[in-house]
Amino acid sequence: MSNFKNANEENLFVSGDKLNLQSVIEMDGSDCINETDSSVNGVSRTSEYTRFTENLLNRFGMKDYVTLSEYRKDSSLPRIKIPDISGVYIVVYPHELSEDMFINPGSGGYFKGENPNVEIGELFSNWVAGADVLYIGRTGGTTVNGFVSEATLRKRIKQLLQYGNGRPVGHRGGRYLWQHKNSSDFRIYWYTCVDENPVTLEQNIRKEFLDEYNQRPFANLV
Repeated sequence: MSNFKNANEENLFVSGDKLNLQSVIEMDGSDCINETDSSVNGVSRTSEYTRFTENLLNRFGMKDYVTLSEYRKDSSLPRIKIPDISGVYIVVYPHELSEDMFINPGSGGYFKGENPNVEIGELFSNWVAGADVLYIGRTGGTTVNGFVSEATLRKRIKQLLQYGNGRPVGHRGGRYLWQHKNSSDFRIYWYTCVDENPVTLEQNIRKEFLDEYNQRPFANLV
């Protein structure tokens, strides 16, 4: 569970796991864009995303995405669409607030026999009101300890999709995603790192999110 708690978290529940929806709506400071925003780096779009997310996608030119729903229809999609290079990826879904948005169990896989599911109350306590970036990940790069990862976006995003589809593969990071009832429509965007270190870039993006929302993204547990 995230150590970064919303100051109004105690108002999320009226009893047990039941969400006090009105309290969350009042906390929801989202600034959604419903018309074409100004172009950044030559990329312009009409978006239902928050301004934070729209600026992030535009800044890094993230236009393509895959979803679990698409993957279920065509498992070759990662090989066709996703570059075989290191980078960062983000899971985005236009936020909605409803009492029944989480399910237990979800669709996540049991990697090494570990149950990926948690109580509904824990999911609500990690939900970031007003944010539609749900998870930030990276693949490849060099850590501060000098470890070099050769994993690629294609491999890692495929693992994420497989895990979300119930396969026992190694992508427990982001497992809270798969207990949302609309997780099959979550959009996974990516950015390829040619000169940047994905480790540093992921840290910077996560810091921007933390500065904006005072919490980690919903499914980033550490």
